[in-house]
Amino acid sequence: NDACVLLNKPLVSGSALQFDGQLTVYHYGDTCPCYRCLFPVPPPPHAVTNCGDGGVMGAITGVIGSMQALEAIKVATGVGETFAGKLLIFDGMNGIFRNIKLRGRSRDCKVCSENPMITQLIDYEQFCSMHASDDDQPLQLIPSEERIDVFQYIDMRSQPHLLIDVRPQNEFEICRLPSSVNVPLKEILDNKFIERFANELADEKLPIVVLCRRGNDSQIAVQHMCNKFPSHAIRDLIGGLYAWHYKVDKDFPIY
Repeated sequence: NDACVLLNKPLVSGSALQFDGQLTVYHYGDTCPCYRCLFPVPPPPHAVTNCGDGGVMGAITGVIGSMQALEAIKVATGVGETFAGKLLIFDGMNGIFRNIKLRGRSRDCKVCSENPMITQLIDYEQFCSMHASDDDQPLQLIPSEERIDVFQYIDMRSQPHLLIDVRPQNEFEICRLPSSVNVPLKEILDNKFIERFANELADEKLPIVVLCRRGNDSQIAVQHMCNKFPSHAIRDLIGGLYAWHYKVDKDFPIY
C-alpha cells in the first residue's frame, strides 16, 4: 500500500479466507482511502491467520483473482466503474455478493495525507512484528528459556511429565503424539485446564510440555499458563508436530 501511494499508483487488493473473499481498489481518486487510512495500526502477530492455518478454498481465489484482473483493466483503461471506495464481499458458501461503502480518505493518514509522515518505504517486518511472507513463518512470543526442541523432549519422554496438545479436537483426532492429552487453546485461555489438571499443577516439579501443529498456538498457551503458574516448569515444544515430522519421524502424518 505505501509503495503504491508513494508512486501514486492505485492498489487493486484482493483477499480470501476459507469460503469468503474480498475485493477493493485503494488510492484511486481524490476521496478514495488507501489501506493505511482504514488500518493505520497492524494487528498483533498472533491475531493474524495464515493460509496454512485458516484454510482457503482454491475456487475462492479464482473468483477474486479474476475480478482483480477485471478491476486492473478498468483502472488501466479508465472504462467502467471500479470498486474504489467500496468493498466487495463474496460469500462462497451461499453464492452471495455484497457491496459496502468504505469511509473516505483520512486527513491524518501517515502516508497519503497532505502532510505525510511516511515519505519512503520502512521496515515492514519490524512494523508488523512478523515476516512479509505468508509461508507459515514461526512466531516468537515467549522467551527461549520457556521453549524446548524436539530432541530435548525426546530426552525427557522417559521421565514423568504432562504433554498437552492445544489443537482443536478434530485436528487432535487426525494425529497425535503418544501420551498427549487434548486441551484446545480456547479452554486454556478460559482457565478450564486448572481444575482438570489440579494434581499436576500442584506438583511444581512435574514438567508440562505444550504443543500444537506448528508451535504458534502453543506459545500463546504457555504464555497464559506461565502467568497463572509462574513457578511451574511449563515449556513450549518448538515447531510442534511439524518439527516432529521433519526432525524425528518422517512417517508421522502432517496436514
